[in-house]
Amino acid sequence: MSFYSLSANFIGSVSTRKGSGREVAKEAMARILSERRRMRVTSVQPVLVEVTCSGVTTHVIEKAHSLNTSIPPIHFSIKNVTYSAVQGSRSVAYIVRDDHQQDKFTCYVYETEEQVDFVLDIFQKAFDTYKKSKLALINSKS
Repeated sequence: MSFYSLSANFIGSVSTRKGSGREVAKEAMARILSERRRMRVTSVQPVLVEVTCSGVTTHVIEKAHSLNTSIPPIHFSIKNVTYSAVQGSRSVAYIVRDDHQQDKFTCYVYETEEQVDFVLDIFQKAFDTYKKSKLALINSKS
């Protein structure tokens, strides 16, 4: 069940001090972009990001615009995605809580040509659907 598939370029990831908040996401995006400039990194990795009510999955895309099956996709459960944000008209980010260390967070940043506000709406729809299904499961057990 796919809500949305986003064609994007993976820019980078960085640890964050907290798991949510616009300022946290903006700071993480600025750190990644600053480090890329400092290191003179200009290349990007094309990816396909799928957002569903079960999670966020990132697939690496080969130069021929097909999925690279030799690199396994990266998947995060939607319950561990703690925040999503946009900066400007092209940057999209989400923050993920580590499965094993609940106080450790990482921000993943992408650039896209797609409507970033629409991408935020898709994340919100995924969060809402996850919460509703979790609530329904709890209610069915009582």
